[in-house]
Amino acid sequence: MADVTGEGFYVYGLIDPAVRRQTKDDLLSVFYVGKGKNERWRDHEQDELRDLRRELDLVTRGSKAERIRQILGRGEEIPAIRLSSGYKESTDAELAEALAIALLNTILRQAGRDELTNGTRGNHAGFLPLPRHFKFVNSERLVIPPGAAEPVLLVKGDTRELPAGGHRVLGEGLPEELSPWRSRIKILGYGDPLDEFPRPGWNPDNPWDDDEARERGRRYWPISRGTVRGWLEAPASAPRHLLLAVSSSAGTAVRYAWEIDPGGEWEYHVTGDGEWYGWGVPLGRRDHDHPLLGKVLVEQRNGKEVQVLQNYAGGWRILNV
Repeated sequence: MADVTGEGFYVYGLIDPAVRRQTKDDLLSVFYVGKGKNERWRDHEQDELRDLRRELDLVTRGSKAERIRQILGRGEEIPAIRLSSGYKESTDAELAEALAIALLNTILRQAGRDELTNGTRGNHAGFLPLPRHFKFVNSERLVIPPGAAEPVLLVKGDTRELPAGGHRVLGEGLPEELSPWRSRIKILGYGDPLDEFPRPGWNPDNPWDDDEARERGRRYWPISRGTVRGWLEAPASAPRHLLLAVSSSAGTAVRYAWEIDPGGEWEYHVTGDGEWYGWGVPLGRRDHDHPLLGKVLVEQRNGKEVQVLQNYAGGWRILNV
């Protein structure tokens, strides 16, 4: 049969062949919706075959297991269709799975057929209230208390259009003090200026997607070599998250959050004259639920509340939260 999986996580529907023969419709033949990677859709059939061999007959009436056993009992295999695919993160696939379950149940009800055999409506069933979707325009002021212990790397985005590209990988230029971590550091220099292209500024009505935000958030920060060296020597001392904040009328609010990959590759950026000008931070999984998302961060300085990035000309700082 055709490939169901695609790349990354995907959402699939298990098909009852008898219903498909009757209705000649793939969607009306789906009896279960799931999400996974690789060959996950095949596991359900294999699980029931294994249990049948062990003579484990206790299944719930109307359940996925009962439906699978009925199909297997007819001597048929269980095909699947891909409903959507290409999700890099499991949480995105879970949202798509919940949407597929809700839509397919509506289609099945309108056609006078039984609903899906899913025991639940998906991990994000009921979906999210609107404020969760509009973190890009809703901002809340948050005063950072003194003495907090969790360090994060906070960096500042920009609403202005800036150039991008024009880099090339160099084989040399790393300072001797960083040579023990040569395998963890990529040296990048300027390439041909003609390779550069404009990067759009951040717009709340058309915000950066994850790739655009990563490009803006991870690169060019003038963190001292000694600081990065300390993190390479002792990974537990490094911040666990990088937060990208962007200016708005409400203040500079955190719009994106990623885990910092403790084993990832750092970028060491140099100018055309070989002078160092910034780091690229290795980013891992995006954190859609970080507690500081949507927050305008302020702190007490000399008895006054000021935004935490105010007067930080480099556009970054380590912040304990």
